[in-house]
Amino acid sequence: LEGNVIRFWVRDNGLGLSIDAMNKLFTPFTRLHKTSEGHGLGLSIVERIVEKLGGKVGVESQVGVGSVFYFTLNQYISTKRIRN
Repeated sequence: LEGNVIRFWVRDNGLGLSIDAMNKLFTPFTRLHKTSEGHGLGLSIVERIVEKLGGKVGVESQVGVGSVFYFTLNQYISTKRIRN
């Protein structure tokens, strides 16, 4: 939690991503690994949904070290009183 922003993240200790790969990661119909199944839509859909909710999606990565994938959402605090 950073101010009114909640950050969700997943970290791996995999191969990491190059800067070129990170720049393509959220582009629709782009697949980084042609040997795996899929259409290259997953992360672009996630990005659109999160942005519609006022958040951001990103990745931090270093080749040979791993990656951190994250998204943020604004925290909304309701002022409505809950009845018992």
